[in-house]
Amino acid sequence: SRKIAGFSGYLSVFAYGGAALVTETGVKYPAKNQRFTEDFPLGVSNEIIADFAEITVHEGAALIVMQGN
Repeated sequence: SRKIAGFSGYLSVFAYGGAALVTETGVKYPAKNQRFTEDFPLGVSNEIIADFAEITVHEGAALIVMQGN
């Protein structure tokens, strides 16, 4: 699990090297045990709405990209 402090910008989570089972909290579009795949970018352009976001990868691997405004 990774905690990311709130910031002005976007947070994207991508499956990396196959499917990933991901939970995202503290974000505008939360996910709970959601299967992310490389061919459907479900975790793109989310926003942190709390003091921090928490990203947990239960299975597989994920790439987290942060883009500030």
